[in-house]
Amino acid sequence: MEPLVDYSTQARRTAPLVAATVCIVLFVLAAATKAPWYIWLFWCAATIGVIWALVANPRAGLSIHGGRLKAFHGAREIDIALDEITHVTIEKWSDGHDDVNLHLPRGEQLAVPGEALPPGQTLENALLAEGIEVRHL
Repeated sequence: MEPLVDYSTQARRTAPLVAATVCIVLFVLAAATKAPWYIWLFWCAATIGVIWALVANPRAGLSIHGGRLKAFHGAREIDIALDEITHVTIEKWSDGHDDVNLHLPRGEQLAVPGEALPPGQTLENALLAEGIEVRHL
């Protein structure tokens, strides 16, 4: 049986590369103007997250196969049977990742990592094909 969804990606995207470029420009500017130590300290602290995103390059992905939904981003992982999901809520955002929550019978919710979501309607179509109710907020 072929998976309904099989999506994975690297976290090294355009945003960290643009941020790294901005950091390099700021470091050159600080060196050229002989900026005081506290300016350097601020820029170095702001650069740590960008360096981590570029070096660590965590993988993210989502698959629906064999009656199970598996999603991961870095060390965070979700593995749940589709028949345990009562419904799914999707909150669409225009400025970033959508919020997708899996609702379980006991009232619990599992948030799917935004970085793991496939583009477009792929996830929603696969869930509907499996008979899982999808609600939009």
